Amino acid sequence: MLELRKVSWAVRSALLVDEVTLSCTSGTLTAVIGPNGAGKSSLIKLAAGIRFPNSGDAEFLRRPLREWKNRDLAKHRAYLGQERHAMFQFSTEEVVLFGRNPFNQGHESVRDREIANEALEEAGAGSLRGRLYETLSGGEKQRVQFARCLAQIWNCDMESPGFLLLDEPSSNLDLAHQHHLLETLRRRCDQHGLAVMIILHDLQLAATYADQIAVMQCGRLVRNGTPTEVFEEDMLRDVFEVDATVIHPPNDPRPRLVIRGRASVALNAAVSD
Repeated sequence: MLELRKVSWAVRSALLVDEVTLSCTSGTLTAVIGPNGAGKSSLIKLAAGIRFPNSGDAEFLRRPLREWKNRDLAKHRAYLGQERHAMFQFSTEEVVLFGRNPFNQGHESVRDREIANEALEEAGAGSLRGRLYETLSGGEKQRVQFARCLAQIWNCDMESPGFLLLDEPSSNLDLAHQHHLLETLRRRCDQHGLAVMIILHDLQLAATYADQIAVMQCGRLVRNGTPTEVFEEDMLRDVFEVDATVIHPPNDPRPRLVIRGRASVALNAAVSD
């Protein structure tokens, strides 16, 4: 569905993405992880067609992203960035209906309104129906924006799969809603063939739900593979600077991470002892 081949992106003298090659296929959830400033948000903007690389190739459905018209692209892929623009005096339903604009040009149908309400329920935001968006908490706004993205790719299925890109969508969510969001994405991948690229800071969430883990560091892709392949204690120490143990439970294909603290702190304590 998405192919990035040696893409690089620089702003003035700052090289934000450095020759990254990555693919995302239908039915697959790809988690992009890495420390602050690693280039994760820049990479997902290139993948979404929000920005274009200075060099390398970026293709969506085997067609260069540069050649897509915005409306045509929006019928297949939805993007949720970190920016939370003010939605003055809009209700939650009206915000979610923005996700239907590529299909109705602003003149929503009865079915569009039904999809908006169904998307709110699927996003775990049904209880927010009728509220003014500007009165919501940060976590509630994230759930409504997630519903907007779901409404946008609602009609996508195995024959015409969608692509959903989310930049830290769980940052303001409580624990239950974090898992609800990832469970919803996992189900959409498995049942509808959705392709997902999501930036996460919670490494255990990534290990629990993702098919593919892409590790960014200093603008480069330094690891890419399944959670079992990627999550190693050396990688966690070298990339994230934490002292951790990776556990592989019997009869469970997904690793469990036990993080004890910063690697440098742990090392200093050991030397003192």
